[in-house]
Amino acid sequence: MDAEDKSNDTGTPWAEPLAPDENADAVLDQDENTDATGRDESANAPGRDGSADVPGRDENTDVPGRGGSADATSRDESAGTLDQGEDAEAPDGDGQPDPARERERRREADELRRRVAALAQQPPRSLREAVHRAAHRPTAEADTAGGDAASAAVGDAWHCAAMTTTTELTLFADYFQLHVSDAVADGDLSDAWTDQAVADQLAVARNALGIGTAVNVDVSVTVVVLPQEPGDDSSEFDHVVEAGLDVPSGRLAVQGGTDYAPDAATFEVPPGWNRVRVSRSNLARATEADVDSDESPETTERVRIQVWPAPESPAKIIKRWSQPDDESDA
Repeated sequence: MDAEDKSNDTGTPWAEPLAPDENADAVLDQDENTDATGRDESANAPGRDGSADVPGRDENTDVPGRGGSADATSRDESAGTLDQGEDAEAPDGDGQPDPARERERRREADELRRRVAALAQQPPRSLREAVHRAAHRPTAEADTAGGDAASAAVGDAWHCAAMTTTTELTLFADYFQLHVSDAVADGDLSDAWTDQAVADQLAVARNALGIGTAVNVDVSVTVVVLPQEPGDDSSEFDHVVEAGLDVPSGRLAVQGGTDYAPDAATFEVPPGWNRVRVSRSNLARATEADVDSDESPETTERVRIQVWPAPESPAKIIKRWSQPDDESDA
Protein backbone atom coordinates (compact mmCIF):
# COMPACT_ATOMS: atom_id res chain seq x y z
CA MET A 1 0.00 0.00 0.00
CA ASP A 2 1.33 3.45 -0.86
CA ALA A 3 2.40 5.76 1.87
CA GLU A 4 0.05 8.42 0.59
CA ASP A 5 -2.93 6.06 0.94
CA LYS A 6 -4.17 6.87 4.41
CA SER A 7 -7.65 5.38 4.22
CA ASN A 8 -9.02 1.87 4.65
CA ASP A 9 -11.62 0.19 2.55
CA THR A 10 -14.42 1.95 4.42
CA GLY A 11 -13.15 5.37 3.65
CA THR A 12 -12.16 6.08 7.22
CA PRO A 13 -8.83 7.89 7.58
CA TRP A 14 -6.14 5.47 8.67
CA ALA A 15 -4.18 5.81 11.88
CA GLU A 16 -1.43 3.69 13.32
CA PRO A 17 -2.84 1.69 16.30
CA LEU A 18 -1.25 2.34 19.67
CA ALA A 19 0.47 -0.51 21.40
CA PRO A 20 -1.75 -2.08 24.11
CA ASP A 21 0.59 -1.04 26.88
CA GLU A 22 -1.19 -0.99 30.29
CA ASN A 23 1.43 1.38 31.64
CA ALA A 24 1.09 3.91 28.85
CA ASP A 25 0.30 7.43 29.97
CA ALA A 26 -2.31 7.90 27.24
CA VAL A 27 -4.50 5.00 28.32
CA LEU A 28 -7.05 5.45 31.08
CA ASP A 29 -5.93 3.25 33.90
CA GLN A 30 -8.81 1.34 35.47
CA ASP A 31 -6.81 0.47 38.58
CA GLU A 32 -8.41 1.75 41.79
CA ASN A 33 -5.04 3.20 42.80
CA THR A 34 -4.64 5.48 39.76
CA ASP A 35 -4.77 9.24 39.87
CA ALA A 36 -7.80 9.48 37.57
CA THR A 37 -10.45 11.83 38.85
CA GLY A 38 -13.46 10.08 40.41
CA ARG A 39 -11.97 6.56 40.28
CA ASP A 40 -9.28 6.28 42.90
CA GLU A 41 -10.74 6.40 46.45
CA SER A 42 -7.24 6.96 47.82
CA ALA A 43 -6.54 9.84 45.42
CA ASN A 44 -6.54 13.48 46.35
CA ALA A 45 -9.50 14.25 44.10
CA PRO A 46 -12.16 16.37 45.84
CA GLY A 47 -14.97 14.47 47.53
CA ARG A 48 -13.44 10.98 47.34
CA ASP A 49 -10.56 10.64 49.75
CA GLY A 50 -11.69 10.28 53.40
CA SER A 51 -8.20 11.34 54.48
CA ALA A 52 -7.73 14.05 51.89
CA ASP A 53 -7.10 17.66 52.69
CA VAL A 54 -10.27 18.75 50.94
CA PRO A 55 -12.46 21.03 53.13
CA GLY A 56 -15.55 19.42 54.67
CA ARG A 57 -14.54 15.76 54.31
CA ASP A 58 -11.56 14.86 56.44
CA GLU A 59 -12.51 14.49 60.11
CA ASN A 60 -8.86 14.92 61.06
CA THR A 61 -8.40 18.17 59.20
CA ASP A 62 -8.30 21.63 60.67
CA VAL A 63 -11.35 22.72 58.70
CA PRO A 64 -14.07 24.24 60.93
CA GLY A 65 -17.25 22.24 61.45
CA ARG A 66 -16.06 18.74 60.47
CA GLY A 67 -13.09 17.49 62.43
CA GLY A 68 -14.08 15.79 65.72
CA SER A 69 -10.68 16.81 67.09
CA ALA A 70 -10.39 20.02 65.11
CA ASP A 71 -9.45 23.36 66.60
CA ALA A 72 -12.71 25.00 65.50
CA THR A 73 -14.23 26.92 68.40
CA SER A 74 -17.80 25.93 67.51
CA ARG A 75 -17.18 22.16 67.74
CA ASP A 76 -14.27 21.25 69.97
CA GLU A 77 -15.71 20.88 73.49
CA SER A 78 -12.24 20.25 74.86
CA ALA A 79 -10.79 23.45 73.37
CA GLY A 80 -9.30 25.74 75.96
CA THR A 81 -11.01 28.81 74.51
CA LEU A 82 -14.55 27.60 75.22
CA ASP A 83 -14.11 25.20 78.13
CA GLN A 84 -17.55 24.47 79.60
CA GLY A 85 -16.30 22.63 82.71
CA GLU A 86 -17.32 24.26 85.96
CA ASP A 87 -13.93 23.53 87.45
CA ALA A 88 -11.97 24.51 84.35
CA GLU A 89 -9.25 27.06 84.82
CA ALA A 90 -9.18 29.53 81.98
CA PRO A 91 -5.55 30.21 81.07
CA ASP A 92 -4.27 33.72 80.75
CA GLY A 93 -2.38 35.08 77.81
CA ASP A 94 0.70 33.00 78.69
CA GLY A 95 -1.28 29.74 78.97
CA GLN A 96 -1.15 29.77 82.79
CA PRO A 97 -4.20 29.27 85.11
CA ASP A 98 -6.20 32.37 85.81
CA PRO A 99 -5.21 33.74 89.25
CA ALA A 100 -8.72 35.10 89.74
CA ARG A 101 -10.19 31.64 89.25
CA GLU A 102 -7.70 30.15 91.71
CA ARG A 103 -8.71 32.70 94.34
CA GLU A 104 -12.40 31.87 93.74
CA ARG A 105 -11.77 28.13 94.19
CA ARG A 106 -9.95 28.73 97.46
CA ARG A 107 -12.77 30.97 98.68
CA GLU A 108 -15.29 28.20 97.92
CA ALA A 109 -13.14 25.68 99.80
CA ASP A 110 -12.99 27.95 102.86
CA GLU A 111 -16.76 28.41 102.73
CA LEU A 112 -17.29 24.63 102.69
CA ARG A 113 -15.07 24.21 105.75
CA ARG A 114 -17.03 26.92 107.54
CA ARG A 115 -20.33 25.17 106.81
CA VAL A 116 -19.02 21.85 108.08
CA ALA A 117 -17.95 23.48 111.33
CA ALA A 118 -21.31 25.26 111.68
CA LEU A 119 -23.18 22.02 111.12
CA ALA A 120 -21.60 20.55 114.23
CA GLN A 121 -23.28 23.24 116.33
CA GLN A 122 -26.79 22.68 114.96
CA PRO A 123 -28.82 19.89 116.60
CA PRO A 124 -31.03 17.84 114.26
CA ARG A 125 -34.78 18.46 114.26
CA SER A 126 -35.49 14.72 114.04
CA LEU A 127 -33.76 11.35 114.01
CA ARG A 128 -34.45 11.03 110.29
CA GLU A 129 -32.70 14.32 109.66
CA ALA A 130 -29.78 13.25 111.84
CA VAL A 131 -29.35 10.00 109.90
CA HIS A 132 -29.64 11.81 106.57
CA ARG A 133 -27.09 14.45 107.53
CA ALA A 134 -24.69 11.85 108.85
CA ALA A 135 -24.94 9.77 105.68
CA HIS A 136 -24.41 12.81 103.44
CA ARG A 137 -22.19 14.95 105.61
CA PRO A 138 -19.75 16.96 103.46
CA THR A 139 -16.11 15.97 103.34
CA ALA A 140 -13.07 17.96 102.22
CA GLU A 141 -12.16 15.92 99.18
CA ALA A 142 -12.65 16.60 95.47
CA ASP A 143 -14.41 19.93 95.89
CA THR A 144 -11.81 21.47 98.15
CA ALA A 145 -8.27 22.58 97.56
CA GLY A 146 -6.55 20.00 99.70
CA GLY A 147 -7.92 17.87 102.54
CA ASP A 148 -9.05 19.20 105.87
CA ALA A 149 -8.68 16.56 108.58
CA ALA A 150 -10.17 18.86 111.22
CA SER A 151 -13.43 19.25 109.26
CA ALA A 152 -13.69 15.49 108.74
CA ALA A 153 -13.19 14.92 112.47
CA VAL A 154 -15.94 17.42 113.28
CA GLY A 155 -18.30 15.58 110.93
CA ASP A 156 -17.55 12.22 112.56
CA ALA A 157 -18.08 13.62 116.07
CA TRP A 158 -21.35 15.27 115.08
CA HIS A 159 -22.54 12.03 113.47
CA CYS A 160 -22.04 10.10 116.70
CA ALA A 161 -23.72 12.73 118.88
CA ALA A 162 -26.64 13.46 116.56
CA MET A 163 -28.01 9.93 116.70
CA THR A 164 -29.13 10.30 120.33
CA THR A 165 -32.18 12.45 121.08
CA THR A 166 -33.73 13.16 124.48
CA THR A 167 -37.22 14.59 125.05
CA GLU A 168 -38.96 15.51 128.32
CA LEU A 169 -42.73 14.99 128.65
CA THR A 170 -45.43 15.19 131.32
CA LEU A 171 -48.13 12.58 130.76
CA PHE A 172 -51.31 11.67 132.58
CA ALA A 173 -50.99 8.03 133.72
CA ASP A 174 -54.70 7.38 133.61
CA TYR A 175 -55.66 3.89 134.84
CA PHE A 176 -52.10 3.62 136.18
CA GLN A 177 -50.51 3.15 132.77
CA LEU A 178 -48.66 4.69 129.83
CA HIS A 179 -48.58 3.43 126.24
CA VAL A 180 -45.67 3.11 123.82
CA SER A 181 -46.64 1.99 120.33
CA ASP A 182 -46.23 2.29 116.59
CA ALA A 183 -47.95 5.55 115.62
CA VAL A 184 -49.82 3.91 112.73
CA ALA A 185 -50.35 0.23 113.58
CA ASP A 186 -53.21 -0.92 115.77
CA GLY A 187 -51.60 -1.32 119.20
CA ASP A 188 -54.34 -3.30 120.97
CA LEU A 189 -53.43 -4.08 124.59
CA SER A 190 -56.83 -5.40 125.68
CA ASP A 191 -55.56 -8.98 126.00
CA ALA A 192 -52.04 -8.04 127.11
CA TRP A 193 -52.83 -6.97 130.67
CA THR A 194 -52.70 -10.40 132.30
CA ASP A 195 -52.11 -10.97 136.02
CA GLN A 196 -48.44 -11.50 135.28
CA ALA A 197 -48.29 -8.30 133.25
CA VAL A 198 -49.77 -6.38 136.17
CA ALA A 199 -47.15 -7.86 138.50
CA ASP A 200 -44.36 -7.03 136.03
CA GLN A 201 -45.82 -3.60 135.31
CA LEU A 202 -45.38 -4.36 131.61
CA ALA A 203 -47.96 -5.49 129.02
CA VAL A 204 -46.53 -6.66 125.70
CA ALA A 205 -48.14 -6.76 122.23
CA ARG A 206 -46.38 -6.80 118.86
CA ASN A 207 -46.88 -3.11 118.10
CA ALA A 208 -47.57 -1.72 121.58
CA LEU A 209 -46.35 -1.82 125.18
CA GLY A 210 -48.30 -0.94 128.30
CA ILE A 211 -46.20 0.53 131.11
CA GLY A 212 -47.60 0.33 134.64
CA THR A 213 -47.23 3.25 137.03
CA ALA A 214 -47.48 3.63 140.79
CA VAL A 215 -49.88 6.60 140.62
CA ASN A 216 -52.91 7.65 138.65
CA VAL A 217 -51.85 11.26 138.02
CA ASP A 218 -49.28 13.12 135.92
CA VAL A 219 -45.82 11.58 135.78
CA SER A 220 -42.52 12.87 134.42
CA VAL A 221 -41.40 10.98 131.28
CA THR A 222 -38.04 11.14 129.51
CA VAL A 223 -37.83 9.56 126.04
CA VAL A 224 -34.34 8.73 124.78
CA VAL A 225 -33.81 7.43 121.22
CA LEU A 226 -30.43 5.72 120.88
CA PRO A 227 -28.35 4.24 118.03
CA GLN A 228 -27.47 1.14 120.09
CA GLU A 229 -28.07 -0.60 123.40
CA PRO A 230 -27.18 1.60 126.39
CA GLY A 231 -25.19 0.52 129.41
CA ASP A 232 -26.81 -1.00 132.48
CA ASP A 233 -27.59 1.66 135.09
CA SER A 234 -30.48 -0.19 136.76
CA SER A 235 -28.94 0.42 140.20
CA GLU A 236 -30.11 4.03 139.92
CA PHE A 237 -33.79 3.07 139.46
CA ASP A 238 -36.51 1.25 141.36
CA HIS A 239 -38.11 -0.83 138.59
CA VAL A 240 -36.57 -1.69 135.19
CA VAL A 241 -38.16 -3.75 132.40
CA GLU A 242 -37.61 -4.07 128.66
CA ALA A 243 -39.24 -5.72 125.65
CA GLY A 244 -39.15 -5.84 121.86
CA LEU A 245 -41.49 -3.60 119.87
CA ASP A 246 -42.19 -3.72 116.14
CA VAL A 247 -42.46 -0.21 114.69
CA PRO A 248 -43.05 -0.73 110.95
CA SER A 249 -43.88 2.93 110.31
CA GLY A 250 -40.66 4.21 111.88
CA ARG A 251 -42.74 6.53 114.12
CA LEU A 252 -43.00 5.75 117.82
CA ALA A 253 -45.91 7.22 119.83
CA VAL A 254 -45.70 7.81 123.61
CA GLN A 255 -48.87 8.79 125.48
CA GLY A 256 -50.94 8.44 128.62
CA GLY A 257 -53.36 5.55 129.05
CA THR A 258 -56.38 7.42 127.68
CA ASP A 259 -54.75 10.19 125.64
CA TYR A 260 -56.06 11.00 122.17
CA ALA A 261 -53.77 9.02 119.85
CA PRO A 262 -53.45 11.63 117.04
CA ASP A 263 -52.17 14.13 119.62
CA ALA A 264 -49.53 11.78 121.05
CA ALA A 265 -45.86 12.73 121.02
CA THR A 266 -44.09 10.84 118.24
CA PHE A 267 -40.44 9.98 117.69
CA GLU A 268 -38.65 8.76 114.59
CA VAL A 269 -36.94 5.40 115.04
CA PRO A 270 -35.55 2.84 112.61
CA PRO A 271 -38.51 1.02 110.99
CA GLY A 272 -38.93 -2.54 112.22
CA TRP A 273 -37.99 -4.13 115.52
CA ASN A 274 -36.68 -1.97 118.33
CA ARG A 275 -35.93 -2.59 121.98
CA VAL A 276 -37.65 -0.52 124.65
CA ARG A 277 -36.27 -0.26 128.19
CA VAL A 278 -38.43 1.39 130.87
CA SER A 279 -36.71 2.57 134.05
CA ARG A 280 -38.84 4.08 136.82
CA SER A 281 -37.75 5.91 139.97
CA ASN A 282 -39.07 7.87 142.99
CA LEU A 283 -41.83 5.29 143.34
CA ALA A 284 -41.97 5.13 147.15
CA ARG A 285 -42.44 8.89 147.57
CA ALA A 286 -44.93 9.04 144.72
CA THR A 287 -46.95 6.23 146.24
CA GLU A 288 -46.95 7.92 149.61
CA ALA A 289 -48.14 11.24 148.13
CA ASP A 290 -50.63 9.39 145.91
CA VAL A 291 -52.94 11.80 144.04
CA ASP A 292 -50.90 14.77 145.23
CA SER A 293 -47.61 13.36 143.98
CA ASP A 294 -47.55 15.50 140.84
CA GLU A 295 -47.73 18.73 142.80
CA SER A 296 -44.01 18.66 143.57
CA PRO A 297 -40.95 17.38 141.65
CA GLU A 298 -39.76 15.70 144.85
CA THR A 299 -42.78 13.37 144.88
CA THR A 300 -43.47 12.99 141.16
CA GLU A 301 -42.95 9.53 139.66
CA ARG A 302 -40.20 9.55 137.03
CA VAL A 303 -40.21 7.26 133.99
CA ARG A 304 -37.35 6.97 131.49
CA ILE A 305 -38.07 5.24 128.17
CA GLN A 306 -35.02 4.24 126.12
CA VAL A 307 -35.42 2.98 122.53
CA TRP A 308 -32.82 1.52 120.17
CA PRO A 309 -32.83 -0.80 117.10
CA ALA A 310 -32.57 -4.49 118.00
CA PRO A 311 -33.89 -7.85 116.74
CA GLU A 312 -37.06 -9.31 118.21
CA SER A 313 -36.49 -10.81 121.65
CA PRO A 314 -38.60 -11.74 124.72
CA ALA A 315 -39.50 -9.30 127.46
CA LYS A 316 -37.21 -9.18 130.48
CA ILE A 317 -37.57 -7.96 134.05
CA ILE A 318 -34.22 -6.45 134.97
CA LYS A 319 -35.16 -5.06 138.38
CA ARG A 320 -38.40 -5.41 140.27
CA TRP A 321 -39.93 -3.00 142.79
CA SER A 322 -42.59 -4.13 145.23
CA GLN A 323 -44.97 -1.64 146.71
CA PRO A 324 -44.65 -1.69 150.51
CA ASP A 325 -47.64 -3.05 152.41
CA ASP A 326 -49.76 -0.58 154.30
CA GLU A 327 -48.98 -0.65 158.01
CA SER A 328 -52.01 -1.86 159.94
CA ASP A 329 -53.19 0.05 162.95
CA ALA A 330 -52.14 -1.40 166.28
